[in-house]
Amino acid sequence: MASSNRLAYLRTQLRVVARLSGRVAATQDVEEMVKLVVDELHETFAFQLASIHRLGVDNLLRLVAGPGPLAEVTEFLLVEQPLDTGVNGRVARSGATALVHDTRLDRDYVEGDPSTDPRSELTVPIVVDDRIWGVDNLEAIEREAFDDADAALVEAIAAGLGVAIHRASLVSSLEHAFMDVLGVLTSTVEAKD
Repeated sequence: MASSNRLAYLRTQLRVVARLSGRVAATQDVEEMVKLVVDELHETFAFQLASIHRLGVDNLLRLVAGPGPLAEVTEFLLVEQPLDTGVNGRVARSGATALVHDTRLDRDYVEGDPSTDPRSELTVPIVVDDRIWGVDNLEAIEREAFDDADAALVEAIAAGLGVAIHRASLVSSLEHAFMDVLGVLTSTVEAKD
């Protein structure tokens, strides 16, 4: 990629991070946060797939949001995936980003249809309160579609999302605690009456 094109691409990436940070911070709804992230990644970079999977207590990764051409092909998209399967599972187990330049050469890639499968994959962990909450997964039709700058971008977005999810969880806990205290105070006042 030419130097001026690369610089323009990096600027676009920085604008995406800045825009997403503000939009994600403005909501307390986790599903809305996740949808904002995948929509922005898909619309700005037109990846074949941008998806987020949440790790359940049963060690299954479940699709939360995922626009893109592959999302419309239900046979391709893994709605549920065991933790010990695939690139997403590897990232959720290890907590390390996976930058796959050619899916056909990756031992963990779950092959669907070799004629239509994406050839590149980038998956990063989403960490909330020092635990793996899920993964952010991008896929592209061509080989070597992602590089270290793309990985840094998605890692920054995933880190921001993790902080926002943690903040929303804390706010929710505080609201519940406040309602509990309010209930106790109300009961105490009623008992005195």
